[in-house]
Amino acid sequence: MATKRPSALVIDRDGNSRQRIDALLRDAGFAVADCAQSRDGLTALAHHPFDLAIIAGELRDGSDGLAAARRMQSRQDGLKVVVLAPAGTSPPARSDDDLRLLAQPLDERRLGAAVLELMAPEADAATAELGVIEAQLACLFNRQAAAERSGSAYLARDIALQIGDAMAARQSLRQSGRPAAGIA
Repeated sequence: MATKRPSALVIDRDGNSRQRIDALLRDAGFAVADCAQSRDGLTALAHHPFDLAIIAGELRDGSDGLAAARRMQSRQDGLKVVVLAPAGTSPPARSDDDLRLLAQPLDERRLGAAVLELMAPEADAATAELGVIEAQLACLFNRQAAAERSGSAYLARDIALQIGDAMAARQSLRQSGRPAAGIA
């Protein structure tokens, strides 16, 4: 039986940031749609239910990412959201199991961990750790490819060593008999 790929909506006015987030989520197995404005995100949400939304803290149309997240969650029950907020933004007043607030600048490992935490809240510690390692691997593979394209052989070798260490840790966790769910 084939499993349905999780879907994600990325809303960010910065095209480069959108591309980085798209690549991270695609590497993690998500079907991804993106847009630059919250109103376009609401339109997309009306036409297609998403499992996850990643929203920049300040959007092109001047709206606030946290407010956009609340509007989207009110239109789709169970929508999980990560808001990439400007540094210094206060956390939401009320606790929300389906919302994570991450300070910018974007840290791909923290984003991967937040996505894992939202998508698999019942995961045990080893599964969560495995998901963080998987997210780190996706980031490292992207960095290695960029280093190779730029001709930085030293950086590419350093990243390859980090990949080897992360893969050994992943293999060790998987061999421990614990579930291997997560971002992969």
